[in-house]
Order: sequence, then C-alpha cells, then structure tokens
Amino acid sequence: MFNAYKKIPIGIRMKLMQPLRSIFMLALISGLLTGCMELSAPPAADSPDESFSCIPSGQTPQTATVTHIADGDTITVDIDGERYRVRYIGINTPELDSAEDDLAQQAKQLNALLVDGQEVELYRDTSETDQYDRLLRYVVIDDTFVNYELVAQGMARAKDYRPDTACSQIFKQAQDQAKTNDLGIWDQ
Repeated sequence: MFNAYKKIPIGIRMKLMQPLRSIFMLALISGLLTGCMELSAPPAADSPDESFSCIPSGQTPQTATVTHIADGDTITVDIDGERYRVRYIGINTPELDSAEDDLAQQAKQLNALLVDGQEVELYRDTSETDQYDRLLRYVVIDDTFVNYELVAQGMARAKDYRPDTACSQIFKQAQDQAKTNDLGIWDQ
C-alpha cells in the first residue's frame, strides 16, 4: 500500500497529508497543555544565512514576487517592477516533454505549491546569470529553502554547476535521503 501511495503526485499527497498534520498538531498542543510534553524552540535565526549555513553570507537578499512557474527549477519573478527568469542553483529537475514528463509535471507542481504568487528571497552564489541570461539563485520562502526542498522530496537531482557549488554538499545529502526513501524520481 505504501508503494501505491508514493506513486500519487506530490501535490495530491501533500493535500492528503493535511488532515494528518492537523491531528498531529492537536495531539501536540494537547500534550503541551496537559504538561505531558515540553517544547523548546530552536534559537531564532535572523536570516536564512544562519538557518541555511551553506548560502554565502554577507549579502542582502533580493526580495521578489513569483509570477510564473516555468518548470521544476525555473521561475519568473518581479523585482521592483522588472521581470526576471530565475534558475535554481545546484539542482536539476526532470525536463517537460521528455521521457520523464510525468516526473517533470510533479516537480513543477511542487515548485508551484511552494512559491507561486509568493514573496521570496533570492540569494546569489558566485555567478549572476547563466548562458540563457537567467538569474542563478538560491530561493527561500519563510523558513523553507526551496532548492533543498525539491531535492529532499525527490523532485530534483543535486547537480553541481561550477562555480556555484556552496550548497552542493547538503543537496547531495538530501538526495541520498530521498533515494533511501524511494521518493519521486528515485521510486523507479
């Protein structure tokens, strides 16, 4: 039964998990209120630089609004009234209109679920743009490192595009975990 569940597109699986999350939260709150559990918050991070230590520090992130999801690893954003295409650094999702089109659609769907219409923070590594003139960025929304999340959910492969490799180690660790759990592209 679990293998059949993994074949459900990630967006639908996330919606199916919503009631379970609510039940978990009720149980957690109940435990806290009755004194059965203690909860200590991790230290608050002032910026994603602290939360995601691989992102190069010493930069002010660009704030952007996501206006279009091109595929699993490319979005269009609005920065101060200008439109830019953004390619996620360090990952590669299956290509649309390829042998992996079903997985590509799922990657695009997860990407949309994470960022579509949202305000995001964009962080640079070494390069400004790629050969297609897309901005190369790490993308963060609230406390979610989007590049990492796509790999961790098995919707993207970790891929080094030199010289932008600051987060390659954590992406490879996330990929290994996704492989171990037979998630997404690794459920073959």
